[in-house]
Amino acid sequence: MFSGEMIGFDNIKDNLVDLNDFRLKWRFKGTKYNLLPDEHLEQLKPLNEGASNFLWNYIMTIDLHKDTPFRKDFFKSVDKAKISDENESEIKKWFYQRGFPFEKEVYLSWQKTQY
Repeated sequence: MFSGEMIGFDNIKDNLVDLNDFRLKWRFKGTKYNLLPDEHLEQLKPLNEGASNFLWNYIMTIDLHKDTPFRKDFFKSVDKAKISDENESEIKKWFYQRGFPFEKEVYLSWQKTQY
């Protein structure tokens, strides 16, 4: 990507960093946490600082979290699941029932203050 090029949803995928270079990789690879299988780690695609800032600014501009958990009527529906250490199989089933394919890439973005 050329420096100065605007980041948007059409090119956000071009603004990734390697998971090993991601400042917060310890949340996914740290030994004190549940280590993800390599096949799941490969799906994680951390956004670089510029792309994370773009996403943060977009979320703030549209006031996505005005209501809990999301701005009223922004989505057709919002499904929730309670996640705990004891319900891993229940969460896997919840994702499966919603057609969330396990081979999809997962983009990681954090508040810009965390970079």
